Amino acid sequence: MPFAQLVLGSPGAGKSTYCDGMHQFLGAIGRACSVVNLDPANENANYPKAIDIRSIAKLEDIMARDRLGPNGGILYALEELEHNIDWLEEGLKELGDDYVIFDCPGQVELYTHHSSLRNIFLRLQKLGYRLVVVHLSDSFCLTQPSLYISNLLLSLRAMLQMDLPHINVLSKIDKVASYDPLPFNLDFYTDVQDVSYLMPYLEEESPVMRNDKFGRLNEAVANMIESYGLLVVVHLSDSFCLTQPSLYISNLLLSLRAMLQMDLPHINVLSKIDKVASYDPLPFNLDFYTDVQDVSYLMPYLEEESPVMRNDKFGRLNEAVANMIESYGLVRFEVLAVENKKSMMHLLRVIDRAGGYVFGTAEGANDTVWQVAMRNESSMLGVLDIQERWVDQKADYDRLEQEEELLREGAEQRSGEDLSSLHDSQGFQGSSVHDPDFGDMNVPANSGVKVVRKT
Repeated sequence: MPFAQLVLGSPGAGKSTYCDGMHQFLGAIGRACSVVNLDPANENANYPKAIDIRSIAKLEDIMARDRLGPNGGILYALEELEHNIDWLEEGLKELGDDYVIFDCPGQVELYTHHSSLRNIFLRLQKLGYRLVVVHLSDSFCLTQPSLYISNLLLSLRAMLQMDLPHINVLSKIDKVASYDPLPFNLDFYTDVQDVSYLMPYLEEESPVMRNDKFGRLNEAVANMIESYGLLVVVHLSDSFCLTQPSLYISNLLLSLRAMLQMDLPHINVLSKIDKVASYDPLPFNLDFYTDVQDVSYLMPYLEEESPVMRNDKFGRLNEAVANMIESYGLVRFEVLAVENKKSMMHLLRVIDRAGGYVFGTAEGANDTVWQVAMRNESSMLGVLDIQERWVDQKADYDRLEQEEELLREGAEQRSGEDLSSLHDSQGFQGSSVHDPDFGDMNVPANSGVKVVRKT
C-alpha cells in the first residue's frame, strides 16, 4: 500500500527545497522514495523527477499558445492533468510501493477553491494511496500579526478544501532568531493560542487597524479561527477489553468505525485503568495496546482464546482485520483512572488540545491558569508512567499517595483557620491552592477542581 506526501504552500515557502531534503533524508534511512513534480513552471528542481507534469504541460507553452498569464497557465495545466489522470496513474504504477512526494504548485487558489488538485488526489486515494498534506508557510509570517493571521486563514481554508490529513509547517524556522524579537514564544504561534492577544500588535502595525470597523472584523476573524474544532468525541472503552485479544480487536474496530462515522476530533480512552493490575498479566505492556502497535502479534493469543480461531478461514480473516487497522493508522488510546488526579489532568489536556479549548477564553477568570498549565509539558503523563503506576507497582504507589494525602490533610487542617480568617479580613473571594499532583499548576480554590480519592 503506497504512501504519499502532498507538499503545498505559497511561492517561496520552500516546497522544492523541502522535497529535495526529504528525498535525500528518506534515501539515507533506506526508504525507497520518488518525487513527482506537479508544478508546470518548475523546470530546474534539484531532486530527480520520477514523474514530471512538464512532460505533458509546460507553462511557457501554455502561455504562448493560449495567451494566458502565469496563474491562468498553471490552472489550465492542472485541469489538463485532471483530464489525463490515466497518464499519472500509469506513471505511479511504475513506482511500485515507493514512498511518493508530490511537489505541488504554489498558487494558493489551487488548494483553496479550485477543484482540480483536490479531484486528482481524491482519485489517488481511491487507488489505495495513503495521503498526507504537508502545508508549508514561511516563518517570516510570524514577524507581522497581519501575515500570521492571513496564513492561519489560508491554512484553515486549505484544510477544509483538501479534506485530507493535514500538517501545517512553519518552514525556515532557523531564520527566526535573525528577525526582530517576537512578542510571544514560538509555542503561541505553533499551537495557535488565543489570537486576540495579537490585536494590540495588529493595531500598532497599521493605523488603519485602529478603526472600529477593522477592530470588529479582526475580533470576528480571531473568534472564527478559535471556534473551529470545539467539538471533541471522547470514546470510552473498558480496559477489561485488554484481557482478551478478541475484545481488544473488537474495540479497535468499534473505535475506528466511530471515528469514520462521526468525522470529529476523536479521543479513544481506556477507562478503569486502575483495575488492570487485578487481571491476569497481559502479554504486552500498556504501550502496545495504547499505541495500537502491530496487531498481528496478538494472533497466537487469539488462537489460544478459542479453538475456532485456529481455522484457516478465521486466520485469514483475522490477518485481514489486523492489516486494515494498521493501514488506517488512526486509532490510539489514552488511559484513564478517574480517581487519580494526574490521570484526569493528562486526559483533560489531551481533550483541550484536540478541541482548542485551551486557546479560547471560555474558562473565564481561570483561563490564564489553564493556559499556563497546558504550556507546561512537565506534568504530562507518558504511557510508561501509567504502566508503572497502575500495573507494575500499583500497591507501592497507592500506599505512597495515601501517606501524602494524610500529610496534606494534616497540614491544611493546621493552617486552614488562620488562612480563612486572613482571607475574610482582606476580602478575598478565593485562593490559589497548590497540589503536587498538578505539577507546577496552582488550582484556584473556587475553580470546581476537586478529586476525592477512594480508599
